Amino acid sequence: ADWVPLELCFGIPLFSSELNRKVCRKIAAHGLCRKESLQNLLHSSRKLSLQVLNFVHSFQ
Repeated sequence: ADWVPLELCFGIPLFSSELNRKVCRKIAAHGLCRKESLQNLLHSSRKLSLQVLNFVHSFQ
C-alpha cells in the first residue's frame, strides 16, 4: 500500500556537518535572518493566516 507523509519539516540538517555548513552559508549569504527578512516573514505569515481564515469561513 502507498503511504502519505503527514508532516514535513524543513530545517538545518544535523546529520551532515558539511551539508549543515552549506545551508548556514546560504542562509547568511541571502540574509534570511536580517531584521527586514524576519519582518517580511511575519507580514506574509499573518496575511496567509487571514486568507486561510477567510477560506474556511466561506465554507461554513
